[in-house]
Amino acid sequence: MSDYYGPVPLWWWSGAPLHTERLNWQLDRLMDGGIRQAVVISLAPTGPLWGCPGDEPEFMSDEWWEIFTAVCAHAERRGFGLWFYDQLGFSGANIQGRVVAAHPSARGQRLTREGPVASGFDYLNPDACALLFDAVHGELERRVGHYFGTVLKGTFQDELPSIPSWTAGFSDAFASRRGYRLEPHIEALWSDIGADTGPVRRDYQLTRAELAEEAFFKPLHDWHAERGLLVGCDQQEPARGGHTAAGVRYYADYARTHRWFSAPGSDHWGDGKRHSSLAHAHGHSRTWIEAFHSTGWGGTLEETLDWLIPWLRAGANLYNPHAVYYSTEQGRFDWAPPSTCWRQPYWRHYPVFAETVATLCEAVAEGTHVCDVALLDPVATVQHDLPPFADEEPFFNDSGDWPTAHRTYQDLAGWMTWHDFRTGLLDRLGIDFDVLDEPSIQKAGAAMTLAGERYRVVVLPAARVLEPATARVLVEFAQAGGTLIAVGELPQRAAGRGDDDTEVERLRRLFTDGAAIACADLDEAATALSGLPRRVDADVPTLLREAPDGSHLLLVPAVYPMATKASLAGDTFLSGVYTFEPPAIRDKTVTITGDFTSAEAVALTGGAARPLPVERDGDRLRVTVSFDEAPVALIRLTTEVPTEPAPAPTPSRRLALDGDWTGRPESTLDYRHGDFPGPDAIQIWRMDGQRATFGEWATLRRPGGDWEPVTFSQTWGPGDKPDGFPRVHDNRGYVPEEFITIGTMRTGDTAELRAELAVDAAGEYVLVVGAPTAKTITVDGEELPAGNGYHAECPVTLSAGRHRIEVTFTALTDEVASASYVLMSRADWRPRPQWLRPATEAPVGTTFHSDISGTVRVLLATVGDVVLRLNGKELARHGEFDNYTWRRMPRMAIYDSTVAAGDNHLSLEFGDTEAQALVEVSLPGDKWVVSGSSGWDASVVDHRMHFDPQVLTARPRPRPDTAPLTSGDTGQRRLRLRLPPGTVELTVPARAEFTASFRGAPLPVAEPIRLPQPASGGEVVELSFPHDDRWPGGAQLTGPVTVHTQTGPVTLGDWAEIGLGDFSGALVYETEVSRPAPVTARLHLGEVRGTAEVHVNGEPAGVRPWSPYTFEVRLAAGTNRLAVTVHNTLAPYLAAVNPLAGTLPGQERSGLFGPVSLEVFDD
Repeated sequence: MSDYYGPVPLWWWSGAPLHTERLNWQLDRLMDGGIRQAVVISLAPTGPLWGCPGDEPEFMSDEWWEIFTAVCAHAERRGFGLWFYDQLGFSGANIQGRVVAAHPSARGQRLTREGPVASGFDYLNPDACALLFDAVHGELERRVGHYFGTVLKGTFQDELPSIPSWTAGFSDAFASRRGYRLEPHIEALWSDIGADTGPVRRDYQLTRAELAEEAFFKPLHDWHAERGLLVGCDQQEPARGGHTAAGVRYYADYARTHRWFSAPGSDHWGDGKRHSSLAHAHGHSRTWIEAFHSTGWGGTLEETLDWLIPWLRAGANLYNPHAVYYSTEQGRFDWAPPSTCWRQPYWRHYPVFAETVATLCEAVAEGTHVCDVALLDPVATVQHDLPPFADEEPFFNDSGDWPTAHRTYQDLAGWMTWHDFRTGLLDRLGIDFDVLDEPSIQKAGAAMTLAGERYRVVVLPAARVLEPATARVLVEFAQAGGTLIAVGELPQRAAGRGDDDTEVERLRRLFTDGAAIACADLDEAATALSGLPRRVDADVPTLLREAPDGSHLLLVPAVYPMATKASLAGDTFLSGVYTFEPPAIRDKTVTITGDFTSAEAVALTGGAARPLPVERDGDRLRVTVSFDEAPVALIRLTTEVPTEPAPAPTPSRRLALDGDWTGRPESTLDYRHGDFPGPDAIQIWRMDGQRATFGEWATLRRPGGDWEPVTFSQTWGPGDKPDGFPRVHDNRGYVPEEFITIGTMRTGDTAELRAELAVDAAGEYVLVVGAPTAKTITVDGEELPAGNGYHAECPVTLSAGRHRIEVTFTALTDEVASASYVLMSRADWRPRPQWLRPATEAPVGTTFHSDISGTVRVLLATVGDVVLRLNGKELARHGEFDNYTWRRMPRMAIYDSTVAAGDNHLSLEFGDTEAQALVEVSLPGDKWVVSGSSGWDASVVDHRMHFDPQVLTARPRPRPDTAPLTSGDTGQRRLRLRLPPGTVELTVPARAEFTASFRGAPLPVAEPIRLPQPASGGEVVELSFPHDDRWPGGAQLTGPVTVHTQTGPVTLGDWAEIGLGDFSGALVYETEVSRPAPVTARLHLGEVRGTAEVHVNGEPAGVRPWSPYTFEVRLAAGTNRLAVTVHNTLAPYLAAVNPLAGTLPGQERSGLFGPVSLEVFDD
C-alpha cells in the first residue's frame, strides 16, 4: 500500500488567525492519523464571506505566502504532500474581478437578443485566461515553485463559474469552424426557427466548448503536466452529477472541457462513474471524490466507509475528506462539518481507516478498468434540444422539462447524490460500464478499444442526433460483431447544420433491419441487457480491473448502494436526516468469466492475502466471498494453481457476556489552541431540558403559534437552530448578534416578541432592533419610529429600572428570519451599515468629508453585480465572477484606498434593480461612513440581511444585556444532572449559592463537591437554587458542571443513559471471563456506534472501526480481564456545548450496544 493513495483532506485555513507553529503541529497530528497529503483551502480568502469573518492573513498576501512557504518546508521535512486550492470558483477570492479591474479586456460577454453585454470573466479568451493563470498559478510558481513535484502535488479547482456565452472573436471563430455565419440564424438560440434550430444550437455550443478548451481548460492541463503536477476538480452542481443538460448550460460540453483535468471528479453531490470514465478514456489514473461535507459532526468511520464504497465501486480513487479545520473556536466555528481530524475521539483508530482507503484506492487506480459496456453521453442531442439561455434554477433542483436523451441517460446511468441516490438500470442489473462522449467513441474506432479497454456493447440513450464520424464508427463496430442497443428514440440526423445525414441514416437502418437492438423503453432495455454475456455475475454491482502484474482485482461491496438511508429536509445543507443500520452481511457467490483459476481476499490493512473457496465450471469461476474484514472485499483473481483455504474452525459453545460490566470514561479532547471550551475535564452541559449558560430571556410567538420562551446564552447565542439556509448557516467563530430564531415567514406573516430591559441609570439610549422584516416597536406601550431597513435604531429616554419592550415583526417577503435587540447609551451608539438597492438606474452615491488625507479601509458586501468607485476610480467589482450566479449569494471583501482632505465621493453602480450593496468606510480620525445613513442619493434601504450582521462591520455591537420577563415564581430552581459512571466529585460554576443532593441525601457543597461513593452510570445529582429572575434556567451556571471519575458500574447501551450524553471521548468497558483451561475464542461485540479496541489481560487484540465487530482472542486458564474501549464522535459534546453546532438527528448516539458474546473453540 502506498501513502500516495490515502485520504487527502481539505485543510481549511480559516476560522482564526493563522500561525505557522499551529499549522505545523496540525500537520504532525494529521500524520499521526495516517494522512500524508492535504489540500490547503480558504473559506473567506479576501474578506468576510459565507457569514465568516475574513481570513487572517488575507489569501495570497505576502504574510500568507510566508506562512504557506514555512508549512511547505515543514511538510518537506516530514514527507508530507500539499495541494493548492485555486479559489477560482467556490469561496472565490475575486481574483477574476481583480484581473478585470487591471485589464478590462479580460471581461467576458453575455449574449442577449439585443446583442452582447459585458459580464463576468472571459474564459473563451486565451489572453484573459493567461492573465488569470499568471495571477494564480504563476504566483504559486514564483513563491513556491521549488517545491513542485515534491511537497506540492497539484492544485484543485472547485465549482468554476459558467463559461461565458460570447466573446469578442466568437462570431468569426464560429464562421471559420462551422462554415457559415451565425448572425442570420441567431434567433435559434432563443426560439424555434424551423429545421435549423437544433443544428445551429449544437454548432453554437460546440464552438463555445472549443474556445473554452483552447483558452482555459487545455492550457490549465498543460501548465500542470509540464511541471509534474496533477489538477483535480469538483465543478458546478448539477453538471458534476452527470446532468447532461446542466453540463451543456454551464460548460457547453462537460466531457470535452473537463477531459483536461488529470484528476476529474466531484463531491458526493456529483457522480463518480462520469468522472472515472473521463479519466479512463484520457489516460488519467486518478478520479477525485470530495466528501462528505454537510453530513454533520457525528458520522462514524463505519458510516463514512459505507458512504464511500459506492464511489470506489464507481471508479473514484482520490478520496478528499471534507474537511479538517484550522480552528473550531471553542466550538463556535464549523463549515459544512465534519472535521475529520485529531479532534475526533476516533482519531486514534483513523490509521486503520486511512490504510483501508489507501489499499482500495490503489486497487482502483492502478492498471486498467475492465468492462464490456459503453454508455454514450448524448451531448449533441441535448445541445440540439436545449435552448442555450434556458432558465438556470431548474438545473439546480432538477425540475426542468429536460430533453428525452438527458432523462434516458439518467435512467440508465443513475444519480449518485448522497442524499438522493438513485440506482440506474445498468447498476440494478449488475452491469459495469463507462460513459463515453462522441470524440471518445470516434477515437475507439470499430474495435471499440480505448486506453487499454475494449467494449463489446454500446448503448445509445435516445441519441437522436450524432456526429457523422460517430455514426460511421458505430456502424463499423456493429458490422465487426459488436452489440449496439438504442433505448428510446433512434438516431435520426447529423449534429451540425453543415453535416451530411448519410452516416446517421446507415446507422438507423441497422436498428430497423434488426442488425442492432432497438428498445422502445427501459423494460425492453432491461430484457436486452440481461441477455448479454456477463464478465462478472453478482447480486451487487462490482468493479473489475486488470492490475499491472496481469492479475485482476475485483471490488465487491457487501451491500449496494449503501446501508445508509439519507434525505434532506428541503434543499438545505445540514438539514439532512439519515439512518444507518449495520447490514446483516453474508457471504456472496460471485461468478467471473475468464481463464481464472484461483481467488484470494486482499488484506485491506496489511497482512497476507487469504485464499477463497473457488469452483471452476467451464469458462467460469465461482468464488465465495466473505466480508470478515470490512463491508467491502477486494479479490485478486489469477491463473495460478488455487490454494485450498484453511478449514474454518467450529465453535464448541457460545457464551453470552451479559453480566456485570464496569466503565471508565477517558477524555480525548485536546484543549490547546482554544479548540474547545475548558476546563480539561468531563463536562455536563445539559440537565433535564436546561443547558448551562442558557436562559429564557424573552417570549416569542411565531406565525400561527403559541407564546414560547426565547432561549439564549451570552457566551453561545441562540438556543435553537435556525431553519434555513442561506440566511443563517451554522457556526462562524463568534456569538451571533441574531439570537431570536423566528424561522420561516411568508409575506404578510407576523411574529411577536416580549421582553424586558434592565436600566441601571436614567439617560438617553438607543434601542436597536434587527430583523429582515417591517417592525412595530413599543417601549412601555409607547411606539417608537422603526424605519425601513434591517436595523431599527430608535432613540429613547429611559428611567432607571425595568422597561417592557414589545415588537411585532411583519414579513415583507418570504424569509427565514432571525432577530435581535440591544439597548445602548447614546454615547456608545454608532450607526450600523444597511443594505441598499438602487431606486433608479442611476448610480447610488454619497459625498463625505474627511478632515485629513490618508488611508481608508472599505468593506463592500454585495448581492448581484455591483461596481464601487471612490472619487471616480474603480475600487471593486463584485458579482459577475460568482460561480452560482442565479443564487445571488452575498460576497464580501475589504479594500484599502486613500481619501483626500475635504470632500470625497463614493458611488455604487448596480447591474440591475435587484442587486444590493452594503458599505462601511473607516476614515482617518476614527470616523465612519456607512450605507443607509442620510446623504445617499438614488437609493432604497433594504429590509433584508445576509448572514449575521456582525461580520458586516468593523465595529460589532455588544450582545444584549437583557432581563427576563418576571414570572412571579418565587420557588426553587432545580437542575438535575445525570452522572457518568464512576463520578467521585463535581465542580459547579454557579452564580449564587445552592444546595445539592445525591441518592435522596444532601451533599456538602464545597469546591469540588465530593460524593460519598462512586456513582453508577446514569445516577442523578440534584442542584437547587433560590429564585433569581436575573439568571433563569441554565443561566444560573457560568459554564458546564465538570466531573472527575474513576471506574464505575455501567450497562450496555446508549451513553446518554449512563450520564455520558454530552461526552465525546472513549469509554473503557471491562468485565471478567473465567475459563478452566487456555482456549481460543472469537469475541462478538454486536452493535457498536463508534470504533472498538479490545485488550485481553492487558494485551491488544485488535481494532475494529466497522462491522463485523469481531475479534480473535486467546483466554488463559483462570480469570481473564476483557477490556473493550469504544471511541465515539464529536457530535455529543458539540451539540451539548452549542445548539448551532452542525450535528444531524441521531448522531449523538454512542456506545456498545451488544449483544456481546464469545464463541469458544476447543484447542
